[in-house]
Amino acid sequence: MARELEVLFNSKAMPKILNLFFQNEERGFRVKEVAKRCQIHSKTVKKELEKLRKISLLQRKSQKNKYFYLLNPKFPFLNELRAMIVHGSPLSLKELSYILKRIRGIRLAVVSGIFLKGRRTSSVDLLIVGDKIQKAVLSRAIRRIESQMGKEINWCLMTTEEFKYRTEMNDKFLRDIFDFTHKKIIDKLNI
Repeated sequence: MARELEVLFNSKAMPKILNLFFQNEERGFRVKEVAKRCQIHSKTVKKELEKLRKISLLQRKSQKNKYFYLLNPKFPFLNELRAMIVHGSPLSLKELSYILKRIRGIRLAVVSGIFLKGRRTSSVDLLIVGDKIQKAVLSRAIRRIESQMGKEINWCLMTTEEFKYRTEMNDKFLRDIFDFTHKKIIDKLNI
């Protein structure tokens, strides 16, 4: 057990990697995909994945002469580790707010679903409303959020004009967000 704990808690990259695997238990990942989704260098990812394989938390399988890694369902502490990783908050709303407030032009940011530890009740986890938002900057921020969440998030960007129009029209998409559990982390529109 001491060896496993040393491996699990001995690097900055490990929490992101573990979160990715536990948030997506049903699938396996190649080294490059883990590196991209966790925003960690491939060499570091490969080293960390091999450590996890040596303690039997991950299995390595081959498909078409390429290796991929997936969780080992026979790992003795799998349920305990799952509870700790999945139920712990990989990204607080305060951290999310900090990331989004650094992007110019955002007037409203509303979270639901996976950010509030709930089932998906709407088709998006993050609604962003604003004008003149640089899409490249926003895309980088979303990738950063996803790397910390360990899961792809469903998000939507709309202009202030589109948002106001859809609100006036009593749009079902917006109702699905605002009628269920949600939280405004940026609200310059005073909604």
